[in-house]
Amino acid sequence: MGIPFCVLLFLISLSGMAHALFAPDYEEIQEPTIKTVVQSMRAHQIQWNLFALYTMNVDTPGYVETGGYNISKEGRIEIIPFYRWRAGPIVETFQPLDFCVDANSQGFFQVLLPTGLGYTRDGRFTLSRSRKLVMIAGGYPVLGERGEIYLPEGKEIAVSKSGQIYVDGTPIDKMKIVVFQDLSKLETLNGSLFYLTAEAALLEGEAHYSVRQGFLEQNNVMKALIGDITMASRTYEATSKVGRSITKMLNSVVQLGNP
Repeated sequence: MGIPFCVLLFLISLSGMAHALFAPDYEEIQEPTIKTVVQSMRAHQIQWNLFALYTMNVDTPGYVETGGYNISKEGRIEIIPFYRWRAGPIVETFQPLDFCVDANSQGFFQVLLPTGLGYTRDGRFTLSRSRKLVMIAGGYPVLGERGEIYLPEGKEIAVSKSGQIYVDGTPIDKMKIVVFQDLSKLETLNGSLFYLTAEAALLEGEAHYSVRQGFLEQNNVMKALIGDITMASRTYEATSKVGRSITKMLNSVVQLGNP
């Protein structure tokens, strides 16, 4: 059975998170007060959509909260998106292919996406049929200093704090850990996978990070789910009431002018 068109549109609006969604023009609305109300309602709707994304990804390790703040620009209201890069809580899983990067919220695993290099905090890895180290989510290869990582058969897989991988005590490769000094050049694909839009400054060296085996960094969206979702709902409703009141007043003015 196919996806209903209305549901498909909803999913597209959720998954896009493109800046174009944050600044609709509404040029067909001529009354400036009504246009401002509609723009404000749109801003709160986008925030609600983001909360829906948080709910769908509440169990996705490394998922990063996307926030937004309203600005008035050239007579219209826009939402400027931003990421809250704070690290989520770290939990122990006891799984040998679960990892997290402890790097003051600035460290990422480097993976290979179909379009190029990607960066993630989702450290749920597994081995493919060819024993390539890949992400569980999407099957994207995890990169090491020598490229894609292949692990030979063995009884024990151990990883040091620097990301060096050992199989039965034999060093195989070292995970490529990237610690960004400047996070502003990162853009998201789905909230847990990121790519660079321009060259970014890095913090080089093992002193800036620590890889922990058998642990995962959980998402960092619980604060938004608990507190901000109520605010978005109430402000949307309050703004819509203002719009209805303005519409009634405009209708009254028209009636008075045309008895």
